[in-house]
Amino acid sequence: MESVIQKINATFKKAQVVDVRSGDTVKVHQKIREGAKERIQIFQGLVIRTDRKDSHTSRITVRRIASGIGVEKSFMLHNPLIVKVEVTKRSKVRRNYLTYMRTRTGKSARMTGISITSQSSNETSFADKLRAVLRLDPDIVMVGEVRDGDTAKTALQAALTGHLVLSTFHASSAAAALSRLMDVIGQNPLFVSAIRLVMAQRLVRRLDDATKQPFQPDEATLSRIRDVISTLPADIERPNLETLQLFKPGSSVVVPYGYKGQVALREQFMMIGKVVEVLAEGRRPTTQDIEAAAIASGMRTMLQDGILKAIAGETTVEEIYRVVG
Repeated sequence: MESVIQKINATFKKAQVVDVRSGDTVKVHQKIREGAKERIQIFQGLVIRTDRKDSHTSRITVRRIASGIGVEKSFMLHNPLIVKVEVTKRSKVRRNYLTYMRTRTGKSARMTGISITSQSSNETSFADKLRAVLRLDPDIVMVGEVRDGDTAKTALQAALTGHLVLSTFHASSAAAALSRLMDVIGQNPLFVSAIRLVMAQRLVRRLDDATKQPFQPDEATLSRIRDVISTLPADIERPNLETLQLFKPGSSVVVPYGYKGQVALREQFMMIGKVVEVLAEGRRPTTQDIEAAAIASGMRTMLQDGILKAIAGETTVEEIYRVVG
């Protein structure tokens, strides 16, 4: 199979093709045939993607702004109709994939968003690429995942210099996310100033509305629900448990297990009140300390959110405790 691919590549590949990288500005000279006539059309723009460089199907995607609208075209470099690809400006930062969204103001285009992904471990690190993006001074930065201490420190510094940084971090709860961040970069006084909101979520199965069956819960289930409801923040309305009706999964040919789709259980807290006090004490707080402070400041936990969704008939109590309990 490999020999066949090599023969195809040798047959259709051009002898020499210019080395084009993502981020370069290029002019693509393409032969256009209109009946018996031929003309050369030039498309100039920014290379936002390169694919399969070593293959005869090597392709680049070029983007330019035309009349305030972003226009993208893909070109196969070994296509006989591609006469020439001219690199007019080399990118200083190597990137594997870029997406540019621009707004037009008069004759100038202002960059409003960038997306990057790490290409391979033997090139520059993810944190280096994040720093390269920050040099462009974006208003909002979305970091797909804080995966190491260097990235975490860079994201914190960016948040302190006026950028809105959105990111994800693997942890079992919102409080645990803050604890894990301390494990990665150590206790840092910048937390209080840099972090505004911490949110955690888990997914549970949603009951199928067409097949779910109502039932009256037993005393043991009611007791568990009362214990959770009694700890709700004061500003959340407490449901009436006297005539409580819960639901269990039914069954049908289409939905044999009684669940269809998912629903998110969420908890979140802001850097206010007791949370700030716990972080400012000087000692390293535990996950339990942070969670207790967040609850005291008004946080609704994932368990509480799940029980309220079970009471509303969106899922079951058993499903909540399976995932969160």
